[in-house]
Amino acid sequence: MAKKILVLSRKDHLHPKAWGAEIVMQKYMQWLAQTWWSVTHISPLFKNAQRNEQIDGIVYKRMFSIHTIYFFFWSRYLFIRKEQYDIILDHAWGIPLLSPIYIWNKPIVFFTHHVGTKERAEYFRQWIKMPWIGKLFWWIYTHGVLCVYKNKKTITVSEWTANELYALGFSQVTVIPNTTEYPRSIRTKLWEIPLHITTVGRVVPNKQFSHTLQCIQKLHQHWAYYHVSIVWW
Repeated sequence: MAKKILVLSRKDHLHPKAWGAEIVMQKYMQWLAQTWWSVTHISPLFKNAQRNEQIDGIVYKRMFSIHTIYFFFWSRYLFIRKEQYDIILDHAWGIPLLSPIYIWNKPIVFFTHHVGTKERAEYFRQWIKMPWIGKLFWWIYTHGVLCVYKNKKTITVSEWTANELYALGFSQVTVIPNTTEYPRSIRTKLWEIPLHITTVGRVVPNKQFSHTLQCIQKLHQHWAYYHVSIVWW
Protein backbone atom coordinates (compact mmCIF):
# COMPACT_ATOMS: atom_id res chain seq x y z
CA MET A 1 0.00 0.00 0.00
CA ALA A 2 1.38 3.41 -0.98
CA LYS A 3 2.45 5.71 1.82
CA LYS A 4 0.60 9.01 2.02
CA ILE A 5 2.37 12.37 2.17
CA LEU A 6 0.62 15.69 2.82
CA VAL A 7 2.37 18.74 1.35
CA LEU A 8 1.47 22.14 2.83
CA SER A 9 2.34 25.27 0.88
CA ARG A 10 1.35 28.93 0.63
CA LYS A 11 1.11 28.59 -3.16
CA ASP A 12 1.12 25.84 -5.74
CA HIS A 13 2.84 26.08 -9.13
CA LEU A 14 -0.37 27.28 -10.87
CA HIS A 15 -1.01 30.17 -8.50
CA PRO A 16 -0.74 33.61 -10.19
CA LYS A 17 1.98 34.57 -7.69
CA ALA A 18 3.96 31.34 -8.05
CA TRP A 19 7.68 31.52 -8.90
CA GLY A 20 10.65 29.19 -9.02
CA ALA A 21 10.21 27.67 -5.56
CA GLU A 22 6.77 26.31 -6.45
CA ILE A 23 8.10 24.78 -9.67
CA VAL A 24 10.87 23.04 -7.74
CA MET A 25 8.31 21.62 -5.30
CA GLN A 26 6.15 20.46 -8.22
CA LYS A 27 9.08 18.48 -9.63
CA TYR A 28 9.77 16.85 -6.27
CA MET A 29 6.11 15.90 -5.84
CA GLN A 30 6.03 14.40 -9.33
CA TRP A 31 9.01 12.28 -8.42
CA LEU A 32 7.32 11.12 -5.19
CA ALA A 33 4.17 10.19 -7.11
CA GLN A 34 6.25 8.24 -9.62
CA THR A 35 7.86 6.27 -6.78
CA TRP A 36 4.46 5.10 -5.53
CA TRP A 37 3.81 7.72 -2.90
CA SER A 38 0.26 9.03 -2.57
CA VAL A 39 0.78 12.81 -2.68
CA THR A 40 -1.80 15.37 -1.55
CA HIS A 41 -0.98 19.05 -1.89
CA ILE A 42 -2.83 21.65 0.22
CA SER A 43 -2.63 25.25 -1.02
CA PRO A 44 -4.83 28.38 -1.24
CA LEU A 45 -7.67 28.79 -3.69
CA PHE A 46 -7.30 31.46 -6.39
CA LYS A 47 -9.46 32.89 -9.17
CA ASN A 48 -10.61 30.31 -11.76
CA ALA A 49 -8.83 27.49 -9.92
CA GLN A 50 -10.44 24.13 -9.27
CA ARG A 51 -10.88 23.24 -5.64
CA ASN A 52 -9.91 19.64 -6.27
CA GLU A 53 -7.94 18.27 -9.19
CA GLN A 54 -5.25 15.73 -10.01
CA ILE A 55 -2.15 16.64 -12.03
CA ASP A 56 0.75 14.27 -12.74
CA GLY A 57 -0.42 11.90 -10.01
CA ILE A 58 -0.65 14.66 -7.39
CA VAL A 59 -3.99 15.41 -5.72
CA TYR A 60 -4.48 19.16 -5.27
CA LYS A 61 -6.88 20.44 -2.63
CA ARG A 62 -7.25 24.21 -2.66
CA MET A 63 -9.04 26.09 0.08
CA PHE A 64 -9.37 29.53 1.67
CA SER A 65 -7.12 32.30 0.31
CA ILE A 66 -3.40 33.02 0.35
CA HIS A 67 -3.96 35.02 3.57
CA THR A 68 -6.78 33.20 5.37
CA ILE A 69 -5.36 29.70 4.98
CA TYR A 70 -3.15 30.38 8.02
CA PHE A 71 -6.17 30.94 10.22
CA PHE A 72 -8.49 28.20 9.01
CA PHE A 73 -6.53 25.21 7.72
CA TRP A 74 -5.57 24.00 11.21
CA SER A 75 -9.25 23.68 12.23
CA ARG A 76 -10.04 21.82 9.02
CA TYR A 77 -7.18 19.41 9.65
CA LEU A 78 -8.18 18.78 13.27
CA PHE A 79 -11.96 18.74 13.16
CA ILE A 80 -13.52 18.74 9.70
CA ARG A 81 -11.60 16.26 7.56
CA LYS A 82 -9.84 13.33 9.17
CA GLU A 83 -7.53 12.25 6.35
CA GLN A 84 -4.75 9.91 7.45
CA TYR A 85 -1.21 10.67 6.31
CA ASP A 86 2.12 9.03 7.04
CA ILE A 87 4.26 12.18 6.81
CA ILE A 88 3.83 15.96 6.52
CA LEU A 89 6.02 18.12 4.25
CA ASP A 90 5.68 21.76 5.30
CA HIS A 91 7.02 24.07 2.60
CA ALA A 92 8.11 27.63 3.41
CA TRP A 93 8.16 30.14 0.62
CA GLY A 94 7.29 33.10 2.77
CA ILE A 95 5.48 32.05 5.94
CA PRO A 96 4.87 28.29 6.34
CA LEU A 97 1.58 26.91 7.68
CA LEU A 98 2.99 26.24 11.19
CA SER A 99 2.06 22.56 11.17
CA PRO A 100 3.97 21.63 14.38
CA ILE A 101 1.49 23.72 16.39
CA TYR A 102 -1.50 21.52 15.50
CA ILE A 103 -0.04 18.28 14.07
CA TRP A 104 1.52 16.26 16.89
CA ASN A 105 1.27 12.59 15.91
CA LYS A 106 2.90 12.62 12.46
CA PRO A 107 6.53 13.16 11.40
CA ILE A 108 7.01 16.62 9.89
CA VAL A 109 9.71 17.57 7.38
CA PHE A 110 10.35 21.28 6.92
CA PHE A 111 11.45 22.56 3.48
CA THR A 112 12.77 26.10 3.13
CA HIS A 113 14.56 27.74 0.20
CA HIS A 114 16.12 30.59 2.13
CA VAL A 115 16.01 32.47 5.41
CA GLY A 116 16.83 35.88 3.95
CA THR A 117 19.00 37.36 6.68
CA LYS A 118 19.97 40.35 4.54
CA GLU A 119 17.24 40.15 1.92
CA ARG A 120 14.33 41.32 4.07
CA ALA A 121 16.18 44.35 5.44
CA GLU A 122 17.36 45.29 1.93
CA TYR A 123 13.85 44.98 0.55
CA PHE A 124 12.37 47.43 3.03
CA ARG A 125 15.37 49.75 2.77
CA GLN A 126 15.04 50.02 -1.01
CA TRP A 127 11.25 49.95 -1.19
CA ILE A 128 10.14 52.31 1.60
CA LYS A 129 13.45 53.52 3.01
CA MET A 130 12.79 51.84 6.37
CA PRO A 131 15.31 49.03 6.98
CA TRP A 132 14.23 48.73 10.62
CA ILE A 133 10.88 47.28 9.47
CA GLY A 134 12.72 44.57 7.58
CA LYS A 135 14.84 43.82 10.63
CA LEU A 136 11.71 43.66 12.81
CA PHE A 137 9.92 41.23 10.47
CA TRP A 138 13.08 39.16 10.14
CA TRP A 139 13.35 38.90 13.93
CA ILE A 140 9.70 37.83 14.22
CA TYR A 141 10.14 35.30 11.43
CA THR A 142 13.35 33.76 12.75
CA HIS A 143 12.53 33.85 16.47
CA GLY A 144 8.79 33.25 16.21
CA VAL A 145 7.88 31.33 13.06
CA LEU A 146 11.01 29.28 12.44
CA CYS A 147 11.47 28.30 16.08
CA VAL A 148 8.56 25.85 15.87
CA TYR A 149 10.55 23.85 13.28
CA LYS A 150 13.96 23.80 14.99
CA ASN A 151 13.63 20.18 16.07
CA LYS A 152 12.20 18.93 12.79
CA LYS A 153 14.10 17.35 9.92
CA THR A 154 14.79 20.19 7.53
CA ILE A 155 15.62 20.39 3.82
CA THR A 156 17.14 23.44 2.17
CA VAL A 157 18.81 24.19 -1.15
CA SER A 158 22.23 25.64 -0.31
CA GLU A 159 25.03 25.46 2.23
CA TRP A 160 24.58 29.18 2.86
CA THR A 161 20.99 28.72 4.04
CA ALA A 162 21.97 25.60 5.97
CA ASN A 163 24.50 27.65 7.93
CA GLU A 164 21.84 30.31 8.60
CA LEU A 165 19.54 27.60 9.95
CA TYR A 166 22.28 26.10 12.14
CA ALA A 167 22.90 29.58 13.57
CA LEU A 168 19.20 29.74 14.49
CA GLY A 169 19.36 26.45 16.40
CA PHE A 170 18.38 23.90 13.74
CA SER A 171 20.17 20.58 14.12
CA GLN A 172 18.86 18.27 11.34
CA VAL A 173 19.48 20.07 8.03
CA THR A 174 19.95 18.33 4.67
CA VAL A 175 20.99 20.24 1.55
CA ILE A 176 19.36 19.27 -1.77
CA PRO A 177 20.43 21.79 -4.45
CA ASN A 178 17.77 23.24 -6.74
CA THR A 179 17.72 21.61 -10.15
CA THR A 180 15.96 21.83 -13.49
CA GLU A 181 15.42 19.52 -16.45
CA TYR A 182 17.83 21.55 -18.56
CA PRO A 183 20.67 19.29 -19.85
CA ARG A 184 24.00 19.81 -18.13
CA SER A 185 27.30 19.93 -20.00
CA ILE A 186 30.72 19.39 -18.48
CA ARG A 187 33.88 21.00 -19.86
CA THR A 188 37.26 20.13 -18.43
CA LYS A 189 39.24 23.00 -20.01
CA LEU A 190 37.41 26.06 -18.76
CA TRP A 191 40.10 28.41 -20.05
CA GLU A 192 39.54 27.29 -23.67
CA ILE A 193 35.75 27.72 -23.91
CA PRO A 194 34.21 30.31 -21.57
CA LEU A 195 31.08 29.08 -19.84
CA HIS A 196 27.81 30.94 -20.10
CA ILE A 197 25.55 31.84 -17.19
CA THR A 198 21.94 32.89 -17.70
CA THR A 199 20.00 34.43 -14.83
CA VAL A 200 16.21 34.44 -15.04
CA GLY A 201 14.05 36.29 -12.56
CA ARG A 202 11.91 39.29 -11.77
CA VAL A 203 13.04 42.80 -10.97
CA VAL A 204 12.13 43.71 -7.38
CA PRO A 205 13.97 45.94 -4.91
CA ASN A 206 15.94 43.10 -3.35
CA LYS A 207 16.83 41.42 -6.67
CA GLN A 208 18.82 43.74 -8.92
CA PHE A 209 20.94 43.41 -12.06
CA SER A 210 23.88 44.63 -10.02
CA HIS A 211 23.73 41.52 -7.82
CA THR A 212 24.40 39.30 -10.84
CA LEU A 213 27.26 41.52 -11.98
CA GLN A 214 28.82 41.42 -8.51
CA CYS A 215 28.74 37.61 -8.57
CA ILE A 216 30.37 37.52 -12.02
CA GLN A 217 33.06 39.92 -10.84
CA LYS A 218 33.91 37.63 -7.91
CA LEU A 219 34.13 34.64 -10.27
CA HIS A 220 36.49 36.54 -12.54
CA GLN A 221 38.66 37.40 -9.55
CA HIS A 222 39.11 33.63 -9.05
CA TRP A 223 39.99 33.08 -12.73
CA ALA A 224 36.61 31.58 -13.55
CA TYR A 225 35.52 33.37 -16.71
CA TYR A 226 31.89 33.39 -17.69
CA HIS A 227 29.69 35.15 -20.21
CA VAL A 228 26.43 36.27 -18.62
CA SER A 229 22.93 36.86 -19.98
CA ILE A 230 20.31 38.52 -17.81
CA VAL A 231 16.67 37.72 -18.56
CA TRP A 232 14.47 39.53 -16.03
CA TRP A 233 11.00 41.00 -16.07
